[in-house]
Amino acid sequence: MGVTRIIPPNSKTPAKLRVAAYCRISTRSSEQQSSLMAQEHYYEDHIKQNPIWVFAGVYSDIGSGTRIKGRSRFKALLLACKHGKVDMILTKSAHRFARNTVDALKTIRVLRRWNIDIYFEQEDIHSLYEHSEFILTLICARAQEESFSKSEDIKWGLRKSFENPDSKYYQRICYGYTRN
Repeated sequence: MGVTRIIPPNSKTPAKLRVAAYCRISTRSSEQQSSLMAQEHYYEDHIKQNPIWVFAGVYSDIGSGTRIKGRSRFKALLLACKHGKVDMILTKSAHRFARNTVDALKTIRVLRRWNIDIYFEQEDIHSLYEHSEFILTLICARAQEESFSKSEDIKWGLRKSFENPDSKYYQRICYGYTRN
């Protein structure tokens, strides 16, 4: 007859996840700054109210999401992750996290190697799952294209207003130069 071995349950309580949030706005307009403050308060409260999470901070940047350069708090968050201070990142949406597909995927893959999950609330996606990468690629590519398209629209408008300085839409003063 076989021997039955009883394995007692692990009496250790599961470790709490150290959770941080990342927020980003594009400009310093008052509407966006109040939105940033609301996001920061929301995430701090949301994380602190979850009994299996430990608050690891809210990291916020003001600036473009098309590149990592200039996003000092994003870099600080990645450094905290690298040093084992964060287990999970919450962010409002993929386009708040990054608008550059290559940078977004590189960052997601590095964090996945470190076993750090990013939860994109709006899309309801966790980055630790392999199948999520395809969906995130599409979302980030769309955000990148939207950003590029918006930039091109602004450039077009500026060119048109400078081509016809007598137009009622010509309101801009460029680099200190004015019309005579």
